[in-house]
Amino acid sequence: MEGEISFSIRGERVAVLAPAYIDFILVSNRWSDIKTNAAFKGRLILSDKIFFKKTIDNIRFNFSEVIYWCAQKPFVSFGDEESKRMILLTDLLIDIINKPDHHFCEEIQKDFLQTLLLDLWNIVFKLYKTGSGSERYVWADMLGRFLHLVRTHCREHHEVKWYAE
Repeated sequence: MEGEISFSIRGERVAVLAPAYIDFILVSNRWSDIKTNAAFKGRLILSDKIFFKKTIDNIRFNFSEVIYWCAQKPFVSFGDEESKRMILLTDLLIDIINKPDHHFCEEIQKDFLQTLLLDLWNIVFKLYKTGSGSERYVWADMLGRFLHLVRTHCREHHEVKWYAE
């Protein structure tokens, strides 16, 4: 991303300067009044919901402890090295997507999207680990533990009451 993009979200005006990564975790994070400056260049990666869920299913618990934190601050600024790496990875993903005749097209797209997401979440983890506020860690840890509990035991216990006990 180059330049600046600004928009309104949850009643607040937000301006994001490049290079940055913006994540859409919650449906309630709807943007309005989107504006860019003349120098703006960005990449928008969209995925079919079912494909995205299949892609992320086996990796999402690797970063569950920071999901709540990131949902509250879904904008991550990149340094120069991180920006170069994200450009390289998104260029490769675009190249993979543009080769639908590849025999393992869906598998390679899924695997590469996982690689891209893990690299992005690595950046988020770095910021999270250097972030301030112990309350942030407590809530994220509780959320991470709850999600792990649900994932590992939901096949045995199919009622919400069991999780609340």
